[in-house]
Amino acid sequence: MTIPKRHMIRSLTMIEDFTMTILMNMTDGVYLVDPESKRLVFGNPVLLTMLGYGKDELKELTIYDLIVSDKDRIDSYLQRAFKKCRLHIREGVFRHKIGTLKKLEIHATPCWGHDQSLLFVLVREVTGNVDASSTPSSFQKAGEYDRDPLTGLMTRWAFQQKIQESLGTTTQGTLFWLDISHFVDINKDHGFLMGDSILKMFAERLQHSLQGDAIMARIADDEFALWSPYDRDALMVAHTILHAVTRPYLVDDDFLRLTVSMGVVRYPEDGVHVDALFSHALEALCQAKEVVGNTICSFDAQYHQDNLLRVSLKSQIPKALENQEFRLVYQPQIDIQTKTLIGMEALARWEMQRGTMVPPGQFIPIMEQMGLIGAFGTWVMKTACVQNKTWQNAGLRAIKMAVNVSAQQFSDNQLMAAVEEALAVSGLDPQWIELEITEGTAMQDIERTRAVLRDLKNVGINVVLDDFGTGFSSLAYLKNLPLDGLKIDLSFIQQLPHSATDRAIVIAILKMAKVLNLYVIAEGVETAAQLDFLQDEGCDMAQGYFISPPKPARDLEPLWDEMGQRSQVQ
Repeated sequence: MTIPKRHMIRSLTMIEDFTMTILMNMTDGVYLVDPESKRLVFGNPVLLTMLGYGKDELKELTIYDLIVSDKDRIDSYLQRAFKKCRLHIREGVFRHKIGTLKKLEIHATPCWGHDQSLLFVLVREVTGNVDASSTPSSFQKAGEYDRDPLTGLMTRWAFQQKIQESLGTTTQGTLFWLDISHFVDINKDHGFLMGDSILKMFAERLQHSLQGDAIMARIADDEFALWSPYDRDALMVAHTILHAVTRPYLVDDDFLRLTVSMGVVRYPEDGVHVDALFSHALEALCQAKEVVGNTICSFDAQYHQDNLLRVSLKSQIPKALENQEFRLVYQPQIDIQTKTLIGMEALARWEMQRGTMVPPGQFIPIMEQMGLIGAFGTWVMKTACVQNKTWQNAGLRAIKMAVNVSAQQFSDNQLMAAVEEALAVSGLDPQWIELEITEGTAMQDIERTRAVLRDLKNVGINVVLDDFGTGFSSLAYLKNLPLDGLKIDLSFIQQLPHSATDRAIVIAILKMAKVLNLYVIAEGVETAAQLDFLQDEGCDMAQGYFISPPKPARDLEPLWDEMGQRSQVQ
């Protein structure tokens, strides 16, 4: 019986569709490799998810971009797969799009067609992200299980074991922990192969930076460590290492400079156990990374205590929000010339259940890191607006309510929504709310700042530039921002009227503000002499402990009576 050609074509199409359906719905990652070009011609959704690539991005890659190993070794495995018709690698190390490493079990088999051969590869996760303490890749040579496959340096696990052995025989030692800043950008701009080449050169320079019994390791993708068991000048050694690894690298006929941060810990002063030394080295590294540029930081016991506090507060904030431990207090603002009450600034406080008060300078940055500052800022704004409206409804003369806006709040697209929600809930007229943004926030993206301020002005909201004088405001930009006022930072007020420098700065700000038609608020006024100086120089408003400390709303109503500002209409 002869089968019609059209039926054969239809059957083959059905088989292809059926095969593709299976591949697309498998729970393991699957990809096809062209053995000639080494390019990936197909990857199923699971593989894309595993490695973070898009469908089109994957087709631009070769197998060398994905697998972390020597090129010749990868070629030998491809040849073995076609020669033996199968290949099984228990643990291969793959590179994720963002540069992190993943261990994947590999099963490969060749597929032959009429005019093309492909390698069918199935991969499944072993233990997720590669940890240097675990067993290395099967792409490594036998006997190299304690070595990083790319640089040949020790893994973290082997490094840790060596230091542990060293502590039993030495009385002194120093651990240096290095991190290459923004290395993911190098991979993105120059490709993974070039990135790997730079990491190899970095490791070689690290090895040649110190002589003797120093040992080195590649801790993570762009982190390295070095242990010296000698009694040496640790900072001098650190500078020697830093100089060696930050010299220019020749890349694509151009020179590339790396930015490196380093943490330094000493044994036994900063820790007597390996775990403590590693933990403290990481803390010192984190402190170094807070500074822009090549930086070295030794372990700081105070920074360690502050970090422990941050970790503790971070764990307690969600429960504190649930228990409503946060509240607002308000600090009065007065017209300096008439000494009348004209405003309040809303300030957040965290009063723990056991009575401990946590200042905003400690919990606000943590909330920003946790992504909670948007919701918290909206709560502050609503609560402050409701309180201001409550005062008005009680027959007290209307005043402005100043609310601080964090950089994160200002940069997202929810600020206007938060303002409108606060006004709607409270029923407060927009003219009685004033938002304070810092210089640094305003200058991050001047065009966006101008657009946001314009939207706020259209609603009728006043905006003040907070902490003025501590940032880097350009007068050219400042004159074109739709601002209402400036708040002079308290650092310029504290030494008034005795400091000639601060007097000159404050007078200059007041004159500039007058030209720009902006009112000026001085914060941190703590003495009569400071208030008198500001009055003589024509400052508009002031706040500070000399006038009144921040207080709960219930304790502030007498101020209206004292200043004769209770409305005639009750």
